[in-house]
Amino acid sequence: MDRLRSFSIKLLPATNTKGTRIKILDTFFNGRTKDKITAVVLSYDYKYNHLLDQAVDHLNKVCKINIVSYSYNTKDNAYTLLTKDFETELKREV
Repeated sequence: MDRLRSFSIKLLPATNTKGTRIKILDTFFNGRTKDKITAVVLSYDYKYNHLLDQAVDHLNKVCKINIVSYSYNTKDNAYTLLTKDFETELKREV
């Protein structure tokens, strides 16, 4: 069985002061260290068909993290993206 690092992907609905956003949470490093970025919040970009497409694009292009699979949690309404990369840190948009 492969060991994989996971990222939780959630849609944050619009508020009175902020538009719709996507939260990417690194569930492997979250709470383990204060030296690494463990969460990134992106403004939702409507050029993408789905929040999963934007999250994968951010992780691939900005963070250089290759996503190998995903799953969906119906209880929490959250996606989980999986990678074999345990070294590369999350990055905010440039």
